[in-house]
Amino acid sequence: MRVLLTRRPAQAGGLEAGLRAMTGPDGAAFEVSFLPATDTELPDDDGLARLRGAVAALESGGYAVLVVTSPNGARALAAVGWEGVLPSGVRVAATGPGTVRVLREVGLRAEVWVPMADRSAAGILAGLPGPEAAGERLLLPQSARASETLGAGLARRGWEVDRVTAYRTVAYPGEPARRLLPEDPPGVRAVTPAELGDQPAGTALVLTSPSAVEELLGTGAADVLLSGAVPCVALGPPTRRAMEAVGVPVAAQAATPDAAGVAAALRTLGAPGQRPSG
Repeated sequence: MRVLLTRRPAQAGGLEAGLRAMTGPDGAAFEVSFLPATDTELPDDDGLARLRGAVAALESGGYAVLVVTSPNGARALAAVGWEGVLPSGVRVAATGPGTVRVLREVGLRAEVWVPMADRSAAGILAGLPGPEAAGERLLLPQSARASETLGAGLARRGWEVDRVTAYRTVAYPGEPARRLLPEDPPGVRAVTPAELGDQPAGTALVLTSPSAVEELLGTGAADVLLSGAVPCVALGPPTRRAMEAVGVPVAAQAATPDAAGVAAALRTLGAPGQRPSG
């Protein structure tokens, strides 16, 4: 089975490597390619100044907890100079293994708490306890498009939440001077939205974020998405809700945002020419 992920090749990590080591419903190894829907940019100059200020406060002990909800959040902190250094006692929470991996690459050595039942912002909100003392501050670097739900929920729990814009998710391709990710590996050709309808039988599209859904509907892929001609798998509940809100058929949903979860969802689609099993 051929699998297209709505991210840049430069974002390849454990998900892609894991899928390539697994087999699809036809018994053959997954063939993983990319259809970039979004790009990631650092904030404008004012936003960068606020992010640098937050990092300085983090390093000086101004926060009791750091909550990182995506690998790009970790990359953005590194882009303004954070090297993973934290004062003793500062706790770190992250949404999943991909985010933890990038935090380790940045230089973080402290223990990272990850919600095991629901590796998402909702899982963070459900599992992260409240402050031990009134007035304790929590740093929440997020995308400019991120919902306010997590920050508001943590504030209701008693945290003094400092929610800062760490990066902006924009339509692919972004502005080269502000791109958060490095250039894509040489020789890797990504599929364009206009080519989605020309993919071979047995191709599935994994929509990796709500923003990917939003951006692709403004491209030549819109008719294919809305018709269900290429089965679309949602990487988690937020992406599924975004698909349902705009009428994109959900062929399956990954129970976890990792290779095992995506592979299990893809296998429910059946081999080319077969009826889906779920």
